[in-house]
Amino acid sequence: MSSEPIRLTGSDDEIVAVARRAWRVVAADREARGLLPALDQLGRQRRAYMAGFAAPTVAAAGSETAAPKGRPASSTVWYVLLALGLLAATVSAALAGPMMKRVTLEAATAVPVIFATLIAAIVLLAVALPAWLRRRPRSTGALTMVVVVGLIMVAVVIYRFVIGPAGGTTDFTAAQLAWWHAGAIVVVLELAVLALLVRPAPDAAPNADAGRLRDEGRRLRADAARLARTDAPDAVDREWARELDTLTDVPAATRTQAQELGPVAWLAWTFYDGDLDVSAVARP
Repeated sequence: MSSEPIRLTGSDDEIVAVARRAWRVVAADREARGLLPALDQLGRQRRAYMAGFAAPTVAAAGSETAAPKGRPASSTVWYVLLALGLLAATVSAALAGPMMKRVTLEAATAVPVIFATLIAAIVLLAVALPAWLRRRPRSTGALTMVVVVGLIMVAVVIYRFVIGPAGGTTDFTAAQLAWWHAGAIVVVLELAVLALLVRPAPDAAPNADAGRLRDEGRRLRADAARLARTDAPDAVDREWARELDTLTDVPAATRTQAQELGPVAWLAWTFYDGDLDVSAVARP
């Protein structure tokens, strides 16, 4: 007999009804009844395996109960506020930073944009903080971008402290640079708070036990196949044929398969199923 699991024919109730007869036939034979503890253990271990296999899925589903189809509106608002705030801070830092590709901008054009984006960053990040507190979303990407933009802002602040108001992409007056430094420090502090609060997203799937579960599944399948291959005494086979003749409420296809497999194999694959309610199988 193949070690591949055998799909039993019939409904759940019909399969269990045949299994109850099989248990009774095997239990009545002094030699064959020694297989029953191993069959019962197979069923218990298979059910435990199925529960362990489903646990990561259940846990993952439970973590998304508040948002089974996409993020909640409050989380979406937070992501939008954060993205706009980071973009504004990046633009302000880029225009206040060192010259890139030898491109300079007129102060009359660049400075208003620098301050407009700086103010926008301060406001957006200030609003993003209470929005995060309401929902406390977890995001590895958001945390990474907060840290990256924060480091950029710190680098540009240091750069401007070193070179002063003149130079870089555009020139400031001393007063303008002082105001920009003050605003940039506020942005850095906001980003630092967010970096401390936001946590990385949990792993998409807990894989720590995946290998153990695969090994356990293979072992249980091998145990079921080994039990199914066990030869029952001739007396058991004869009694099994008589029992099946009395199961008139079970489809002929189910009885035919049960006859071909034998009572021990039928029990083995019934208990291996893991989803069938086998609590009534061993009842007298």
